[in-house]
Amino acid sequence: MLIKIATRVHNEEYFMKTFLDYYLGLEVDEIHIYDSFSTDKTDKIINTYIKKSKPIIKINLKKDYLHRDYFEQDRLCNEILNYAIADFQESKKETWWIFPDIDEFIRIPNNRKIKDHFLRIKDICVRFLFIDWFLSPDLMYKDTITAKKFLDLIYNKKLKGEYLFLWNDPFYKYYAIKLDTGVLSKYNKIKTLSGFHRFIVRNEILYPSDNSILIVDHLRGIPYPKLKLRIDDRKELLKNQSDDWVLEHFKLVEEKVRQYKEGVLDKQLLTFYQLEKNKNRLTEFSENDSIFDRIITQDFLRDPLDFRPSKYRNYDFNKRHNWKR
Repeated sequence: MLIKIATRVHNEEYFMKTFLDYYLGLEVDEIHIYDSFSTDKTDKIINTYIKKSKPIIKINLKKDYLHRDYFEQDRLCNEILNYAIADFQESKKETWWIFPDIDEFIRIPNNRKIKDHFLRIKDICVRFLFIDWFLSPDLMYKDTITAKKFLDLIYNKKLKGEYLFLWNDPFYKYYAIKLDTGVLSKYNKIKTLSGFHRFIVRNEILYPSDNSILIVDHLRGIPYPKLKLRIDDRKELLKNQSDDWVLEHFKLVEEKVRQYKEGVLDKQLLTFYQLEKNKNRLTEFSENDSIFDRIITQDFLRDPLDFRPSKYRNYDFNKRHNWKR
């Protein structure tokens, strides 16, 4: 069995080295990187690892893939998924493909290597619980806090965070899928929603049947100057775009950054131990209660070209189902 990672990047020099070291340290077999014309040191860092004969494959994207509107990203994610399927068909080796963003670090229990853990999983996709982590107010302006130092602070239980919900659904993404001959013969038409939030097979969501759940440590609150630079970079890419959902996403991120900067957010966050205590309650969540799955994804499947998630901004999530955070 192989473990392969695929990720999309654009000007991610802050995360790049830590991301590569982290997943290579978990002993993944390959890391495939889709670079959207980075202009910082991202490309240089990737090339340094390739020159050291690390199992890294770089793919330069076409000009029309620049982290902009929803449909563009949906198309890109499906192109990456098809790339993974083609790679499996060529190798004929059972492969777990995982699609994390550059600021997302999958936590493997009991310090196992990632392959040892995925060998125990009897299903073909996995649920993930995301934790958005933030530096404390006394650290948020320190440029000496690298992504590696950020992770160390998390694992030493020195930071606070919050579970990330997708329209009140605690399982933000299901972005690991096992490809083998049985899967592709049974599920011959697999596609994904933008960001690899869900896998879709014949217009139905592909759910894990077992209870395997992994934590993803999401480095949301990086040092403020770097975070602002990252957001400004994305806003520049979005200039003159008509996709209100992507714009709204960054408005929400900006509001979170404002709360982060003003110290308001820190009072709302939970410690490592509090998050661990709440984990079991979240894992009892049923897909039948998922607004994202029952309403929003179904809306997308009915008419992808007319899909605008931002129309749900005023939706009363708690009114329509009995799930309570």
